Amino acid sequence: MKDKDSEQLRENYQKRVAQGEQSNKIIEDLRTDGFTIIEAIKIVRMLYQMNLKDAHQAIASHPAWQDVVRNAEPLHNEIEKALKLAARFARRKPAEPQD
Repeated sequence: MKDKDSEQLRENYQKRVAQGEQSNKIIEDLRTDGFTIIEAIKIVRMLYQMNLKDAHQAIASHPAWQDVVRNAEPLHNEIEKALKLAARFARRKPAEPQD
């Protein structure tokens, strides 16, 4: 999406929120309008002054985004495994120097 188009859509969303439009419709339209899940989370944070966790939950639990969440699951699982492995290695004592 072009930056100019994206900015115009964001302004439109701000007006819609100010007019009291339901968040579920806004979140659905973010998907329809071609925003990525990351962009949608950022916009929801801005529109509703939410913290990252709550904005992520709002997007990830919405039916319009379920296929994106489902498709990202394998990558999420691999990242989680890699982080756990890295944490285990970080806790290990360094090897004693050989004389």
